[in-house]
Amino acid sequence: SILVVVSGDVNGDGAVNAGDYGRLNAMLQGKINLNAVETFAANTNGDTSVNAGDYGRLNAVLQGKTSLTW
Repeated sequence: SILVVVSGDVNGDGAVNAGDYGRLNAMLQGKINLNAVETFAANTNGDTSVNAGDYGRLNAVLQGKTSLTW
């Protein structure tokens, strides 16, 4: 089988939305852990870690200020 991971779709529901933003926020606050697939999707800026930069980029996407295309 093939697994397709959409950048920004942290919760894996097929859409990039506030649910993903909330899940990433919870992870950054130490409230939850992300699995490997969620972590890959959460790394929206393509660097080596999931951090506030990814949170900021996801926020900008949700506000329509940027996109997740590379």
